[in-house]
Amino acid sequence: MTRQHHYYEGSRVLDRDALFNDNVELVVRIVNHLSSGLPAGIQRDDLVQVGLIALYEASKAYRDDSEAAFNTYATIRIRGSIIDELRRLNWASRSIQHSQKRLNQAINTLEQRSGRPASEREIAAELCIDLDEYQDLLCQLSGSYLLSLDDDFVDYDTADDSIPADERLHREQIIDLLAVLTDGLPQKEKLVVSLYFVEELSLKEIGMVIDVGESRVSQILTQGLSRLRVRLKNRLEMVL
Repeated sequence: MTRQHHYYEGSRVLDRDALFNDNVELVVRIVNHLSSGLPAGIQRDDLVQVGLIALYEASKAYRDDSEAAFNTYATIRIRGSIIDELRRLNWASRSIQHSQKRLNQAINTLEQRSGRPASEREIAAELCIDLDEYQDLLCQLSGSYLLSLDDDFVDYDTADDSIPADERLHREQIIDLLAVLTDGLPQKEKLVVSLYFVEELSLKEIGMVIDVGESRVSQILTQGLSRLRVRLKNRLEMVL
């Protein structure tokens, strides 16, 4: 059973040590979630250290009159700090970025032409590679898509008064748009994207749910995220 702590002492004074100590596992879970598909050169322990620093800072900055629960407040800051660190490391090579762009273009071309989601074989053919090469490519691109998608759909704290009201509204609209775009994904991709982003399962856990290996989950997730980016770009171009 999950351990429960009261975070107040005396007259509503937050026990900030308890806020930190009770949420260390949250850092590990977020690192495990975000590190899927990253190259071997990225040290998981380094990301944990970045996350722990963010957790410590969140425990000191959290206000007891905040509308957001501490878990929500801390998650946003831990995740943002880890993603900033990954961007700072600039691990995605130019070749990865080029391959990502080619994949997006292939999916866009096929879906504009047929008006339906393209299959893996169709995308591979558009890229002039065989199916095995295409699936290997999806695994190589998996980590880059998780970070690039974060540029489009930014986590935010609705209780943070430093975010202007009109900006909060815009971000809420973007999140609603993400839900609409997800509805247009093939069923398996929609399920995997939902399990990853909404249920926050790891690739290994998702594989257990849908009875496939972790690498196959990575392929399905990457292809789904590529479709989302293409559809978001097209939707935004329509309204600009």
